[in-house]
Amino acid sequence: MKVFNENNLPLSLASIISIIYFIFISFLHEYKLTTLTFNTLLNISMVISSVSLGFLGAMIGAILSLINSPIMNYLCANNLDGNLVKYMKHSAYANFLILLFSGFAIIISITSQLVTLLWLFIFLLSFFYSGRIIFLLFKILQTVLKLEKNKLATANAVHTPKRTLPQPPCQ
Repeated sequence: MKVFNENNLPLSLASIISIIYFIFISFLHEYKLTTLTFNTLLNISMVISSVSLGFLGAMIGAILSLINSPIMNYLCANNLDGNLVKYMKHSAYANFLILLFSGFAIIISITSQLVTLLWLFIFLLSFFYSGRIIFLLFKILQTVLKLEKNKLATANAVHTPKRTLPQPPCQ
């Protein structure tokens, strides 16, 4: 039995933080977001998710350039390429969801606790999914650079063949 399933980590973290926020707000009745503050948060979340989607687009290009590299061969051989694609899809879906939700909430201008809680959950989900794929990309990049550095060190190593002394002619 698996104790820890990292596939559900972003969803779990977003849920826990949203529940803690809801409990915190429930006990502090005087705390309420104003419409202006909430609209500002919505605008900021739209910008952040747009930047994240742009990064995902650039990342797809970077991954495609590594198609025949040793690291991608390793990922494919160990069936890890499916996880890479799945993580990218999760991040893209969550970012599109926060874009749609934020745009819809700005148009309607509702600042209820439920809308705020839902926005917080989707925003955190988007944040954690994007963070996971960025972390994974950096791990892939680090591994590729290490492989290239080792290959370069091996190629630049000076190879001095053994000298053999001439053998005396057979008598």
